[in-house]
Amino acid sequence: RNVMRALGMLPGDPAILRPVWWEGAKRVQLAAEAQGHIRFYVGWYEPVAADQLICKIFDVPTSGKLQEVRAPFAGVVGGLDFRPIARPGETLCWVNDAMRVDIENPTPPSDDWSAKH
Repeated sequence: RNVMRALGMLPGDPAILRPVWWEGAKRVQLAAEAQGHIRFYVGWYEPVAADQLICKIFDVPTSGKLQEVRAPFAGVVGGLDFRPIARPGETLCWVNDAMRVDIENPTPPSDDWSAKH
């Protein structure tokens, strides 16, 4: 329907369902330190605050918590692991420093922001 609205075939404006992000240069991969069942508390491309809980790894037989994974800085989460079991050293997800873009006024970030990120 969005394509048809954008082409003028249906009334109304197309809806932008997902935000647009400028990505900074800082990206950190977060890895498992333990083997167990992964429970994510955030979704793909969801913004997170610094130190926000991203996921926990639980022991399969006992359901005891083995590891908490938190965002090292404010940013956007991506690359969530789709497998239910984590193994030590495997990447669980990444956090990318990013800035949300106002789609109505898509100006690039200032040089000052780009230099810091």
